[in-house]
Amino acid sequence: MIIQNVKIQNIRSYEFAELPINNGVNAIYGNNGSGKTSLLEAIYFGLSLKSFRTSKTEQIIRNNELKGEILITGAEKTIRSIKNKTNSKAIDENNEKKIARKELLMLFPTCVIENKEFSFTDAQPDYKRKYLNKILFYVEQDFDNLYEKLTKIHKQRLFCLKNGQKNEILIWNKALIEIEPQITRLNKFLINDLNDFFTSNSNLSDFFGKNDWLKGINFKYNPGFNENIGLEQHIHINFEKEFMINKPLVGLHKRNFDILLDQDIASSILSRGQQKVLSCILHLLSKEFIEKSLKIQPLVLIDDICSELDKENQHLMLKYLNNMNTQAILTSIEKIALDPKFNVNLFHVEQKGDISNVKR
Repeated sequence: MIIQNVKIQNIRSYEFAELPINNGVNAIYGNNGSGKTSLLEAIYFGLSLKSFRTSKTEQIIRNNELKGEILITGAEKTIRSIKNKTNSKAIDENNEKKIARKELLMLFPTCVIENKEFSFTDAQPDYKRKYLNKILFYVEQDFDNLYEKLTKIHKQRLFCLKNGQKNEILIWNKALIEIEPQITRLNKFLINDLNDFFTSNSNLSDFFGKNDWLKGINFKYNPGFNENIGLEQHIHINFEKEFMINKPLVGLHKRNFDILLDQDIASSILSRGQQKVLSCILHLLSKEFIEKSLKIQPLVLIDDICSELDKENQHLMLKYLNNMNTQAILTSIEKIALDPKFNVNLFHVEQKGDISNVKR
């Protein structure tokens, strides 16, 4: 759903800010530490009740304030997201009813590209799992329930291992073995689709023209165990050892995927700038997967677009967003020099003392 206006109050360094958002590309520029990323964080929180900067979301509340609020006006709904010291909630301003987080995510799907995502190629496995989980949440109807079951199984197995409960763990081992084929199948299908989509997507042709090395990129799924042996046999072989170290050695909690350049690990070959290009493209592909499934254009948030991305690739990114009619909000230290045809909506952020202000 297209967003039209954002108001924030008592978030990070902002007492109050308002941003009228265009349908296309919006860019926020200003010095380091002026509050650019805080605006993206506030928008993301308003649409997800989560922060991409911290798991301790109470930190987004301005110092010495009891709560922070974000009011987001969309084409069809207006959402007020409220964060106090102990909880978060989203309210539909049209009917004053509380909105569950899952419903909020479906109404306003959002793709974030921020600093830790720029080195996505050598990211820890949990980041790559989150990437796959997010796409599957939107494209597979029952994945959310399946993932909740998997999370419960993993927590119960971990509890048994830490407390020496060898009889009780057999129940959860069986549950894990039963759920594994579904999880593995969905993830393998997604990786296959990602490989196909990556090489055949005409929307990315400009990136491939500038970055010839992209033609060698491919993805390989790792289910978290040796499939030649199988998960059940792995659990049997490692039964006593896992109780000795109080944690599982193999399993779906370790699933991952490798990003390869031809047959080599891409992160060992690519420069930081090339890794950022690839990371951006992967997140743009997730946007296209979600859009294809939901028939809704996700909002794209890109923090510090100019960092380690050369001018030509910056231009290609903006061209892609413009050609795809993507609503995006970007931040940059520099005032982005743009082709007038992109029609970018610019905001400037300044900080005086401990208060940030934004203006057009």
